[in-house]
Amino acid sequence: MPEPVAALHLSEEQSGMLVRLLGESGAPDQPGPASEPLPVVAKADPEAVTQLFEQGFVVRRVSLTSELLAVDFTGRGPLSEAAWSALAKIAIQTRSLNLRSAGVTDENLSRLGDFGNLTQLRLESNAIGDDGAAHLTSLRALVSLNVVNTRVGDLGVRKLAALPMLRRIYVWRSMVSPTLVADLRQAQPGLVLITGVGPDIVGVNSKPSDMPN
Repeated sequence: MPEPVAALHLSEEQSGMLVRLLGESGAPDQPGPASEPLPVVAKADPEAVTQLFEQGFVVRRVSLTSELLAVDFTGRGPLSEAAWSALAKIAIQTRSLNLRSAGVTDENLSRLGDFGNLTQLRLESNAIGDDGAAHLTSLRALVSLNVVNTRVGDLGVRKLAALPMLRRIYVWRSMVSPTLVADLRQAQPGLVLITGVGPDIVGVNSKPSDMPN
């Protein structure tokens, strides 16, 4: 796992240069309906972007013509209160959020309710379960969700399956059962549950491994 980024004490000029650099580096937009234009949002709070950089995040714009952001945690969890507070300040600008191995808990997921433009969320290798998944049902724009190597099970995925834009859920090494996968594949063919390689990847034969306490 990458080492956390050390805290930096930046001058106002350095902070401005950092934000300009991040703002000029484009990245492809995350999955979403091709026919719909990207939501228009105001520019993200530069101070929040700088704080996230100091906390081990990489933040970049999803395209040269949009203020929407791709936000990736590259440090070592658990996330600090300062990190969660900074994330909250750019909630509406966040298009994709990667919190892999970030020490996220069920309770933490209640803080994502304001991420109304979020289309891609990665939560793999966190100690989360169905209670946490229930907090994600307000993410109406969500297209892709990764709960690999978590305790999310059938109850949580059934609730999430009702999200109108959701098209992919990565579920191997979770508590999702093969029965639910088969049921949803028949009932909701537009929703793909990605179970890994082979039928024994999902469910009781492949419980979460190396799960954080």
